[in-house]
Amino acid sequence: MTGILIVWILLCHFAGIWEQFPYPQSFDGKQVSCTGRVCQIEAGADFWYVYADHIQADFMEEVSERLKVRAILEEPADCAYGNRVQICGKLTLAEAPSNDGAFDRLFYQQTERLLFSMKNARLTVRDGRQNPLLQWMYEVRRICMRHLEQIFDEQDAGILAAMLLGDKSRLDEEIRDWYQVGDVNNDGSVTTDDSALLLRSAAELDTLDDAATVSADMNQDGIADTSDAVLILQTAAEF
Repeated sequence: MTGILIVWILLCHFAGIWEQFPYPQSFDGKQVSCTGRVCQIEAGADFWYVYADHIQADFMEEVSERLKVRAILEEPADCAYGNRVQICGKLTLAEAPSNDGAFDRLFYQQTERLLFSMKNARLTVRDGRQNPLLQWMYEVRRICMRHLEQIFDEQDAGILAAMLLGDKSRLDEEIRDWYQVGDVNNDGSVTTDDSALLLRSAAELDTLDDAATVSADMNQDGIADTSDAVLILQTAAEF
């Protein structure tokens, strides 16, 4: 019964990611502009990342509302969840791995429904209407992060932020090595056992501790779910 449930979860997941990705190959590396609705904001160690869906661009045909683009900003994002924004920047497409065992960034971005990134981006708000709930949750997350930084030292704050808030941007390299990405059972390697363990957790048949949850979050979205299980399976197959 457990095996059938796991197969069902995987089939549902792949049904969600196997859709047409209209990659604008001829515009790779060129300066472009598009508009979209802000659906995610992340603060990295060196950059800010703004994700937008409901994309419209003159250089592309109609795009599924679920597909996203990512703007990579050098300054803090001056926008809110739900804003309609115009993004200008250098279009960058993910490349397929050049050799066996390399991380398949193209497949990873497909699981995230990410169409392309825009480097050195400039962002302008065209419609200031917000999604109040998502914006409130984002602000609460930032407040919690500031409190962690005030109470704990840098290393502990980074670990707690990763475990509690899904924010791994403040983990130093040594800590990242402790939490090897994909090694859910902490046996030193990434195998199908790790994916199975995560799927059992997603189906509420098992429970992951905090360290396992951090390791399981392959796509670093703060949630260990079936998307991460698929990435773990692929990584295990490559090795």
